[in-house]
Amino acid sequence: MPQRARDYAAALATALLLAQLLLAQLTLACAALLVLTGRVTRWRPHWLAVPAGAGLALALAGGMRPALAGFAAWPLHLAAYLFGSARHPAGPAALLRAAGGDLPRQLPVALLAGAAEAGALTWQRAGTGWRPGLVAAVRSRQVTAALSAGRTATEDGCAIGVDPGTGRRAVLSWAQAEAGVLAYATDAVAAGEICLPVVCAALRRRMSVLVADLSGGRQAALAVRALGGSLGVRVGDLTASAEHLPAAVGQVIRRREAALAGGPAVVPGLTGVLASLADLCLHADMLAWLPGCERADPAGLAELIAAGRAAGCRVLLSTASASAAARLAATAEIVLAAGPVQRDLAAQLAATATAEDGLAEQAPGGRPPGRQAAGRQAAGRQAVTQALAAQRPGSFAILTAGRPRLGLAAVPIRPAGPR
Repeated sequence: MPQRARDYAAALATALLLAQLLLAQLTLACAALLVLTGRVTRWRPHWLAVPAGAGLALALAGGMRPALAGFAAWPLHLAAYLFGSARHPAGPAALLRAAGGDLPRQLPVALLAGAAEAGALTWQRAGTGWRPGLVAAVRSRQVTAALSAGRTATEDGCAIGVDPGTGRRAVLSWAQAEAGVLAYATDAVAAGEICLPVVCAALRRRMSVLVADLSGGRQAALAVRALGGSLGVRVGDLTASAEHLPAAVGQVIRRREAALAGGPAVVPGLTGVLASLADLCLHADMLAWLPGCERADPAGLAELIAAGRAAGCRVLLSTASASAAARLAATAEIVLAAGPVQRDLAAQLAATATAEDGLAEQAPGGRPPGRQAAGRQAAGRQAVTQALAAQRPGSFAILTAGRPRLGLAAVPIRPAGPR
């Protein structure tokens, strides 16, 4: 906003404040009290419907015309005094007594006007720091229980967490996942916890699922076996040699099975199978999860994601290495960042997540964005960077170009045993 416009706005706000202080003291007091209450409680502005409803009920109970007349009584008394009317022969003392008698009559309209004024002031805060409401809290509790029990499948994707602000599910669609998903956390366990809901949804949909732990560990395999057992899905082992691995992967895809694999040959073998399916215009309907992806060649992983996008395979990479996440952030179009993120990596992820935001678009004619747009974009990157660096354990962010979702809560799946 230009400086002159800001000066005009400040002058107008000052004039309105003085006018209320002179003519509508009760309205000003109600607005100040409601704004202060909202700041202390961090309630969303919707709660202002309560005092507004109370004012409307009082006005309707006594009649709208008497309510408006009571609200206008004090300004009329003041005007009569200032213009020398005979209504106030006793001077200021009588005027103050009249003011005291008029205050209760202002209450119905003052509540309505004060609530409206407080709402306008509160909405200017853009919703920062609001406490989740009762509906959001109840919904969050229900969604958390459902995800913890493994009910992560949605109509067109999977739910991987909860948005505490609204209580709704944090959803990732299968169409989005075909562009490649990278899950990062400083701890491999935390990285696996935000990947398991995706695997669970794929198993529920009876998609072909291949889990290849490139780190050589057994934690991912044990978690997937327990998850498959709770869903009644058999999870087999893919023990074929590098020469026969493509044929074994092809059987997993054709039979829509779930299998565990390992070793460096998985990435090129799976890439070759997916490329062959794409050449035949066939759709794999598959999920491939690769924990410990930092041990694979980044170029090979990029080829795997490209082949998966062409053949309908969602490639999910997970790592606890910040350097690997920095290398692969540009390869996968969706990044799931769990827990606190190192400052340098957070800045890189924030730049990627805000790269295609509307603030960064060029003006018509190919001109670069204006100074204000560039400033807003830089402020947005800084805000995302700070949010990622300050994330607490158990929270995560979904970072896509132009649409970062921050402050989400992860929900670990607790398999209930074989059904």
